[in-house]
Amino acid sequence: MFNRIRPFVIIAVLLIAIAFPGSVNGEQVQYPTELNDLPVIYVQTQANTYSLPEGKIILTLLDISSQTTEESCTKANWDEFLLNNPLPKDWSIEVYGGIGASKEEWLKNHDDYNREFLENGPIVLNSPQSTLNSGSAILTADHTYAIIRDTDPSSQTVQGIDARWSAPTVGSDQTKYSALLVNGWTNTDYFLQSGQVFSSGTGWNVWADTTTNYVAQHFSLPYVIGHVYEFSVWYSSAGYWAMDCLDRTSWVYNYYYEHSATGTRLKSNNSTSVFFENWNTNSWWYVGFTNPIAVYTAKDYVSQWKAWNGQSIIILDKNGNQLPNNNIITGSLVSYGWAYFNLMYMPYVN
Repeated sequence: MFNRIRPFVIIAVLLIAIAFPGSVNGEQVQYPTELNDLPVIYVQTQANTYSLPEGKIILTLLDISSQTTEESCTKANWDEFLLNNPLPKDWSIEVYGGIGASKEEWLKNHDDYNREFLENGPIVLNSPQSTLNSGSAILTADHTYAIIRDTDPSSQTVQGIDARWSAPTVGSDQTKYSALLVNGWTNTDYFLQSGQVFSSGTGWNVWADTTTNYVAQHFSLPYVIGHVYEFSVWYSSAGYWAMDCLDRTSWVYNYYYEHSATGTRLKSNNSTSVFFENWNTNSWWYVGFTNPIAVYTAKDYVSQWKAWNGQSIIILDKNGNQLPNNNIITGSLVSYGWAYFNLMYMPYVN
């Protein structure tokens, strides 16, 4: 994915000037001040980033020369760089960028996220497929799903999934929270998510995966009602999976390479999809939301990004039982179509 080649000089990670002293598992660690010609503006650890797993290190890089994720990946040529300079175990990189991006804005967004979730607790997401694999009814007893499943992986080698929507107004009547997510389940049963969670009357741009135990981590992009966001999960030829958020209104982006992710393609199941996940226990939870929420321009990656060829709609109650659609989801994501999540019909936890 994003593997077009350009000539450049490979700089070995260990030869880069180092700074950002820190401690991991009681041992002193020094981190690079730049990577692949991009400055390291922050080093995320469990000590400074809420809900990040213990031992996880994320080097946050700033790229103000590129307008989109694809342009940034192409200029940096991450696939070749990471093949020649593999990251240490449990290290990952994220790139925050865009013409209007700045270190100060990233720090503000990071602080806002920490403050919100320190006060209100973590957002735990999940996967229908992980629930099925677990064999545990406990995991399915606290949320519901409205799923638009991408059926292309059943007949094609799909290595990415992508969709867009406008950030909705979020109501303040939720007893818990809800989420709209782009999801990918790999051929080694690793799960990755990129999208938005809706909590405490506002929204957040987030990613989550198997390594984080599905606890939402933040993309450091502000949630702006009405902005068009594009979310994706995709595989790099360097052997890394990535999760991405692009604000197509402000042209600021944040993409994250997951060092721990495994697999080389996406499986065909309910977790390779776009779905709405609902943890609320009250029937009026959707009051105040933009309704319906429209999702469109869904793509998957088969040698190149293309429109979905097929889909199926799955509605699951809190116990994992399939329900009739009954206008919960209308429209279609096939052939760059538009699909609508009609929140007033969405199952809730009752």
